[in-house]
Amino acid sequence: MLPADQDARLAALLLAIDPTTLKGAIVRGRSPMLCEQWLQTFANVMPVDAPAKRIPSNISDERLLGGLDFAATLARGNSVCERGVLATANSGLIVLSTATTRATTFTHIARVLDDGAVRVERDGFSETHETVFATIIVECTDDEVAPRAIADRVAFVVDLDATTRDAWSNGPPREIVTAARARLNTIRHEDAALVALAQGAARLGIVSPRAVLLALGVARAHAALLSHTTIAEDDLTCAARLVLAPRAVTVPDTKPETNDEQPRENQSPTDAPPDAQQIQNNEVTEPPRPERDADASDAETDAPQTDQHSLTEIVVRAATAALPAGLLAAAAARASGARGAVGRSGTEQQNGTRGRQIGIRRGEARGGARLDLVATLRASVPLQRLRREARTDGAARVVELRRDDFRIRRCATPTTTTTLFVVDASGSAALNRLAEAKGAVELLLAEGYARRDKVALIAFRGTVAELVLPATHALARARRAVAGMPAGGGTPLATALDLAATVIQKLRRDASQVVMVVLTDGRANVGRDGKGGRPRAEAEALEAATRVHGLRTDVVWIDTSSRSEALSRSFAAAAGARYLLLPAADARGMSQVALAARSA
Repeated sequence: MLPADQDARLAALLLAIDPTTLKGAIVRGRSPMLCEQWLQTFANVMPVDAPAKRIPSNISDERLLGGLDFAATLARGNSVCERGVLATANSGLIVLSTATTRATTFTHIARVLDDGAVRVERDGFSETHETVFATIIVECTDDEVAPRAIADRVAFVVDLDATTRDAWSNGPPREIVTAARARLNTIRHEDAALVALAQGAARLGIVSPRAVLLALGVARAHAALLSHTTIAEDDLTCAARLVLAPRAVTVPDTKPETNDEQPRENQSPTDAPPDAQQIQNNEVTEPPRPERDADASDAETDAPQTDQHSLTEIVVRAATAALPAGLLAAAAARASGARGAVGRSGTEQQNGTRGRQIGIRRGEARGGARLDLVATLRASVPLQRLRREARTDGAARVVELRRDDFRIRRCATPTTTTTLFVVDASGSAALNRLAEAKGAVELLLAEGYARRDKVALIAFRGTVAELVLPATHALARARRAVAGMPAGGGTPLATALDLAATVIQKLRRDASQVVMVVLTDGRANVGRDGKGGRPRAEAEALEAATRVHGLRTDVVWIDTSSRSEALSRSFAAAAGARYLLLPAADARGMSQVALAARSA
């Protein structure tokens, strides 16, 4: 197995050799500088004139795919189609980030990767622009996950967390990659190589046939890099390590070698993938092979040197050896769509006056609607000549506009998800509950940072309920707010639920979706007026819970009693909440419950 530094460098070289087949890479690393250095290494071995495009987060579909070129249309007097960013990136690369890129942008890119062309069907155009490029997706935090549609189509997952900054100081010469690219079409492969990759993928639990084809492409590129004429065992092990291992979801059973002390008949002890120094010094050559017996017959010479079962075992062992700790659990979660608990944050609430523009519609700029001047002129351009000829007064204007030409912007405002904790700070166990609530708040903030989710905290004790932490995504502010909160006294549950209902209504006015998590033992004994009395306090709590239910929000009721109580279950039912009995609720369990409610 190569060191992580060499694997990352080798992935850049192979992708530069055959970007058409391998399509791209997902680059993971918490250091943005390391990601930029890997991108620079890849760009340095691409052709000099290869275009490089960075996809901005707010790019429109028209700019991405192409559409009407407004300036050229006005100049020529007829409609002219403008090539989009994906079409102009032909024979180059595009770079985008999972943290800021819209899902629709990923969808368009996946379609172009499959078709090898951009099809423009808009503004009266029907055009096709052929384009092939390498797609580089950057993930800088654990919360950032590339969509499955893209991850399934690119060859490499490059993990830079194990690399060092010094490993990227000197890149390999471009001439090595150029020569390998010229040899690529001469590389042959036997059917046994493809079968070995397919069987190895099945043993690793990989069900997508794209992974096998990408692994075959990596093996061909590696063979071209080593000046092979056909795919050899070391090419297959490289493909298994770089393509199959990151996609594995099961650990295969492997049988030990029968002769560990003896090298295989057809592979010398020095037969290994090239290291960084060999690539740098242009010393990548065909590995030495054992000499054949001069009396061997042609049939013996042409016979396969490794049977199919052994070849499959080589692929499986190479992939298994490259599995880093914890990779299989993450891969299985990604395969089931459970990784990251994306939730509903980022969904958009449509309105006509503010937010990100998502389209246009015909209409007039009234009632706060905003006129899209460019779209209005675009709608009128094709009719200008006819309108000038139709005028009878001879006073033709520069631009002839009609009521039907007016276009109004359609906008959408991104929504956030706010988790509102309502924590019982009364009684002898309050200190523990507050400590766990603080831990859950911090875990949720860390998990939702990339999506700008928020948390808020209401604590109730004695005769009052207080909004201790207004909705925020600032971790330092949350820590200060929950530190040193007082505890003890009665349980004013009705007052707390009334305050929670008011907070929920305010958050909704700010275009936020709300999940409320109530942490209490349900033993209400203080009424809204601050006076004691269990029967009246319980009745008021039921009334307040019914009001919360009328707000149609997601509520999780966590009962911290040692055993389930009928009264606490009745409060949860009145609030329309999911009831959970967690007598020893810890921070991790609370945060997971909140995440499950947020993603439901």
